[in-house]
Amino acid sequence: MQGHSTGPGTATTEVPPVEYEPASMPSANPTQSFWIHSSPDANPLAREGSEGPLITDADICIIGSGITGVGVAYHLSEASETLIASDKPSLRVLILEAREFC
Repeated sequence: MQGHSTGPGTATTEVPPVEYEPASMPSANPTQSFWIHSSPDANPLAREGSEGPLITDADICIIGSGITGVGVAYHLSEASETLIASDKPSLRVLILEAREFC
């Protein structure tokens, strides 16, 4: 807000802009999920695809494997099944995650 007035005849004051520190991603000390970290075999896909080169020819790249990212991937896989049934090429979807696949 550049100026603020409380009514007629009152002075307008300048409000300085708020400055924020740049975010560092990902967080150095994230909260750990109970479901993922409850036992060594709780999430067999956690490290899947984490090593080696990335694919170079994805149709769609999803950033983040949380509920939204996985939901999008699920619905894209459903749409891809429809494409296969109509003799069109399937979608190649890549999910990128900073740590472990949720």
